[in-house]
Amino acid sequence: MCRFLSVTALLLFFGCDVSRQSQPGTGTRSTAEDTITLAADEVNLFGNSLTFPVTVSEIAVAIGPPDHVSQLANNLSTWDSVGLVV
Repeated sequence: MCRFLSVTALLLFFGCDVSRQSQPGTGTRSTAEDTITLAADEVNLFGNSLTFPVTVSEIAVAIGPPDHVSQLANNLSTWDSVGLVV
């Protein structure tokens, strides 16, 4: 159940960046370096595989530092370019 909730939370928090999407008919192809995929025990962020549970620092190493951090009851790290909030 915990793994299901973790994956569900990631699905809710992961957005998609329109600039990274392949457009039909443009001749561009999606590669492992421009996709986010989820599995039961890991997430692949633009070619960087991370095993659950994933920390903010592991994500920062994989895709760079967050654009901003909101210090609320919990710290909320946001990567605007990929639509990710953790």
